[in-house]
Amino acid sequence: MRFRAIPILTVIACLALGSTARADRTKAAREAAEYLLKKFGAKAAGEGAEQLSIRIAGAASRHGDDAIHAVRAVGTKAITLADDAGEHGPKVMRLLVRHGDEAAELLSRPQGMRLFAQFGDDAAEALLRHKGIAEPVLEQFGTPAVRAMKAIGPQSGRRLAMLADGGELAAIGRTPELMGVIARYGDKAMNFIWEHKKELASAAVLTAFLNDPVPFIDGTKELAMTVAVPVVSGTVQVADSVAREAIAPVAAATGKAIEETAHASARPLAMLLVAAGGMGLVTLAVRLAAWPKRDFSKGNPSPAPE
Repeated sequence: MRFRAIPILTVIACLALGSTARADRTKAAREAAEYLLKKFGAKAAGEGAEQLSIRIAGAASRHGDDAIHAVRAVGTKAITLADDAGEHGPKVMRLLVRHGDEAAELLSRPQGMRLFAQFGDDAAEALLRHKGIAEPVLEQFGTPAVRAMKAIGPQSGRRLAMLADGGELAAIGRTPELMGVIARYGDKAMNFIWEHKKELASAAVLTAFLNDPVPFIDGTKELAMTVAVPVVSGTVQVADSVAREAIAPVAAATGKAIEETAHASARPLAMLLVAAGGMGLVTLAVRLAAWPKRDFSKGNPSPAPE
């Protein structure tokens, strides 16, 4: 009997706690209804105290006790926004408690509600910080943009939105990684990207920056120093390659022409040499024939008789 009594007592205690919680919720809902009626008047509220308190209590049972505080902050539109958000209703109530009418204005826009439902509280903070300019950036780049927008101030937010809208971010490329740098280093990173957006459109420059952004952001390292040597080396290699390609056909053509000329001139030259040699032999024979004959048997030779 003793062991059976323990579960029964537990059930009774739970029922008592549940009853107490409902009583407390009902009381808080009634107080919230009275507060709204005093603040906005019966006509503005559109319903009496009893009916309004029942409605607030129902919202609290669906979306949590934050609903009561949200209603006190922004009125009965909190209930409408939370109901429209469906499963995200409790998050809507918490956001309304923290940010009041600003959050209500954000969530009243379909795009704002959709982004909040998709990316959560971080998106809401980014959207509230950068009113009217963050939505397109978050729509285009998603979670990386949420983190980046949350980490920067109004001026940097406007610049990031301008880069996205103008196509510079797409031209730079590797946008999620670039957004990650902004999320980590905030306004300083955004200022650097804004001032060097043209240079960062180079793949080599962007890679150097993303691999180690801190020296560039702090100003201890310049982009020109990073890419100067590779650019010069590449230029020399390209120039050498172009020169080789340009000279090779000329050299080949010249060599062929010389070879053909040599072959073509070899036969006439040989004939010329033969002819010259023949003429020389004839001339030599004529001269020998005309040379006076001498008698070499004596010491003083005399011309031989004709």
